[in-house]
Amino acid sequence: MSELKDYSTNGAVLESSRSAHRVAVCLLLAAAIATVFGQTVNFGFIHYDDPKFVYENRHINDGMTAKGLSWCFTGNPDYWRPVSMISHMLDCELFKLHGGGHHLTSVLLHGLNTLLLFGLFRQMTGKVWPSALVAALFGLHPLHVESVAWIAERKDVLSATFALLATSAYVAYTRRPNMRRFLLATVLFAMGLISKPMIVTLPMVWLLMDYWPLKRLPTGNPRRTIRVFTEKIPLLVLSAAICLLTIRNQQQVGAMVAADAVVIGDRIDNAVVSYLRYLGKTIWPEDLAVLYTHPYLTGSEPWSAASVGAAWTALVVITSTLFGQRQRYLLVGWLWFLGTLVPVIGVVQVGGQAMADRYTYIPLVGLFIMVAWAAPYPLTMRGRVPMGMAVVGILVACTITAWLQTRHWETTRSIFEHTLRAEPDSATAHQIVGTRLRAEGQSEEALYHLQKALELSPLFAEAHNSLGRLLYEQEQFEQAANHFVQAIKIKPSESEGYNNLGMVYLDHDDYQQAIECFEEAIKFNQKNAKALNNLGRALVGVGDWTAAIPHFQNAIQLTPDRTQPLNDLAWILSVHPDPNIRNPIEALQRARRAANLTSHQDASVLDTLAAAYAANGRFEQAVETAQKAIELAQDQDAYDLEESIRERLGSYKENRPFHLTDP
Repeated sequence: MSELKDYSTNGAVLESSRSAHRVAVCLLLAAAIATVFGQTVNFGFIHYDDPKFVYENRHINDGMTAKGLSWCFTGNPDYWRPVSMISHMLDCELFKLHGGGHHLTSVLLHGLNTLLLFGLFRQMTGKVWPSALVAALFGLHPLHVESVAWIAERKDVLSATFALLATSAYVAYTRRPNMRRFLLATVLFAMGLISKPMIVTLPMVWLLMDYWPLKRLPTGNPRRTIRVFTEKIPLLVLSAAICLLTIRNQQQVGAMVAADAVVIGDRIDNAVVSYLRYLGKTIWPEDLAVLYTHPYLTGSEPWSAASVGAAWTALVVITSTLFGQRQRYLLVGWLWFLGTLVPVIGVVQVGGQAMADRYTYIPLVGLFIMVAWAAPYPLTMRGRVPMGMAVVGILVACTITAWLQTRHWETTRSIFEHTLRAEPDSATAHQIVGTRLRAEGQSEEALYHLQKALELSPLFAEAHNSLGRLLYEQEQFEQAANHFVQAIKIKPSESEGYNNLGMVYLDHDDYQQAIECFEEAIKFNQKNAKALNNLGRALVGVGDWTAAIPHFQNAIQLTPDRTQPLNDLAWILSVHPDPNIRNPIEALQRARRAANLTSHQDASVLDTLAAAYAANGRFEQAVETAQKAIELAQDQDAYDLEESIRERLGSYKENRPFHLTDP
């Protein structure tokens, strides 16, 4: 009895020690994730994909609304992923458009995924330290920074959350099979699919897990073997359905690269080389970039026959060697890596990139399995110390590199300038950097990058538009118009080029031509708020103020925080000669909103506000506001505007509102 008691006591102590180890691992993982990615709570949005999916998307940035929820299921801008879009909507409800809050959600999800991965492998294998190493490499590898630090890539971390939860449910099902557990795994898998379809290969991952570590295959029993395979059929049907839907959606939005743009042979060559590049960047994560130039799309030098041959040879040798190994985890890890990359490896080309860091979020787990279970775990303290130091050294290196890589994501300009250091021939990166420099007033540097973008890709419509806007701001109208015309020729169904060209006509008082351009812009994008507002201004130019009003109203509805349509509508409602069209109360409301948005520092806006005050009979405030507008106009060297305001000021001092007599 005494021996039994001692054994029981020792078992309890051992279990307590193991529990303490698990808790310590979880705390260390959470601390490391916070150290690397916590800095993102001070970052904002990136002006690449973030506008379309979050902060310029009215369906999303209005927060949790019935209309927005309906849109998430019926109107996604790229492919059907309502769950990830709802997560963005929820963030907007909680944090508005404060980027740090959105980043916080992604960091928390990544931290959760890291802990789920640790728990999953410990659950399947009973091994704490190999499971901890897999989780640590997953949580801290620099290749995973893009998925966490880029708000638009919420779909990566969220789909992985559901994939890991589904896998945990599947493991529970394999141990105690029943329909309830299988349905739970299926539902969680479906939630992951409609967060991001990349996890379509998850049923095949489960099949690999049946081989190791679950050891359900081979069974030695044909019926059981058949059951292991057939139970995946409903899951594969879900995967096939979401694949077909995604391909259809991508074709509809023009994201699919035409078959004749990159022939299938070239796609396969790039895919094979990309596998080796992913492997190389996993081992040595250097020159990471948002965009990796596709050698067969941009006119760059294609992969040499030697490079493709070497890649094929390496893949075949590694795969055939691992098939002959007794250690099952090596083959499972390698096939996990190869298989989960299949949907994004480029055989079906979506977008213009050769590869992407974000695509490695789940696939790298396979490589981490190989490393963690192949690593020796010495039984003696003498052996554990050097092994522990080596592991710690690798994880510290990952942590530092990931922290530095995350730092690049602070601003749009910083991450794309970093991209250019890794991929100097990326036309898109040059265009984005040039556009940001233009917005910051650095015209010379912007001109270099935009011209470089067009040198690299002469048929790059976005670069033509960006360079045209820069030239337009420099009052080089003829050259600007030429670039806008080129953009329209390249993408005749894109709204932006028509709107930009219309602006040139509008500034030269060629209102009829401007109206035609803006109408074309709206035809191709009915939600182009800038084109709607510009069409209203052009209609005012030809004297059709009544027709202009609904266009201003539509522009405000789409972009309630833009000053221009608010100011234009307020002006019409204040000074229109027809009292049936004037609406002093609404005019004052719109003018105040515009003034608040500009911090009462825009002379033109204050001029409108003064007119709105006068229209409401509040002449003292009209006089005060007009005088402030005159001071600002003087400071801004807007002499014509100053003179016009002075004329209106005379009316306000005589307690007379200003009304136009001839629109």
